[in-house]
Amino acid sequence: LPTLPAGGAWPAVAVLDGVIHVIPSNSTAHFALVEGAWVDRSPNPQAAHYRGAAALEGVLHLVGGGSPGAMDSIADHHVYDPVADSWSTAEPMATPRGYLVVEAVGGDLFAMSGPHVSEQELHILSEAWDPVSDSWSRKADLPDRWMLYSANAASDGGLYRLLGGISGAADARAWHYSHASDSWTQLATAPRATHGAAGAVLDGKVLAMGGYRDGLYLTEVQVYDPQSDSWSEGPELPRKIAYSSGASLDGCAFVIGGHDSVDEAGAAIAVMRLCEL
Repeated sequence: LPTLPAGGAWPAVAVLDGVIHVIPSNSTAHFALVEGAWVDRSPNPQAAHYRGAAALEGVLHLVGGGSPGAMDSIADHHVYDPVADSWSTAEPMATPRGYLVVEAVGGDLFAMSGPHVSEQELHILSEAWDPVSDSWSRKADLPDRWMLYSANAASDGGLYRLLGGISGAADARAWHYSHASDSWTQLATAPRATHGAAGAVLDGKVLAMGGYRDGLYLTEVQVYDPQSDSWSEGPELPRKIAYSSGASLDGCAFVIGGHDSVDEAGAAIAVMRLCEL
């Protein structure tokens, strides 16, 4: 696949009407993958670090931003209309945050976790935006502080949170959030703790792709099967990478952007696709 025109770790990524949209961190750039090529779309209104994005009701939502340990987090909520190729604003989050997980679940837009090591509550905070009322409300807290570097994917009326960690430590636990009950359920523990993997859904299974462990960047893909509550190995990625964003489209899983200490420039613009397990 063609590399990104510009990238970095944790770009904001969303699939909107069958098109992958990518907004690099700390940039106003906005790219869409159209017929196998990256094309420019209307620039996003504000450059900010480590934002979250998701598609809901035919538009793209770009939320939050900020660096961990710094006091520059924002609560902004921008909305992209692909028909008009233009941006507007919606109600900001109640709590400014960056390094957050943003997913569309059950008709609502969820913003989970947050950046500040010194503010432990933000690591477990979950808020949801209702498109009807244009308002945010607090939801069930996350089960632990480890979502910051987890692999995440929305599926089955909820959200899967696989692996993760904080401050360089890796975790092997997995959880599922149910929108219907507003509650978290712990799943089978993964074979290996991994920090900074990318999440996506493929063939009804949830993937944790790449990541970082014990000082090493990884090519491995760990596969969680919700039907059997069990783990298996997937095919390895073609390159080592961590701190990427994941996406699912047309029966394939994508790894987009990221970091690798050996080839930082190449990892930042990397795009990989996995279509068979």
